[in-house]
Amino acid sequence: MKKLLFITLAMFAVGFTSCKKDHTCECVDDETGEVLVTRTINNTKPLAKTECETSNLAGFGITCKIK
Repeated sequence: MKKLLFITLAMFAVGFTSCKKDHTCECVDDETGEVLVTRTINNTKPLAKTECETSNLAGFGITCKIK
């Protein structure tokens, strides 16, 4: 009975950590520090981070990061 409860709780915890959430991607001009673009990405945090940092705006003096 204890094993079943433990396994159920473990699966419940994993389910919450891997769900899609809204993450804010902010792109900033490296020279001025001005925020150029802010957009919302609905995905898991690792995938949202990758999508934000590899966006079309990243590079050329613009840095995009998840906030």
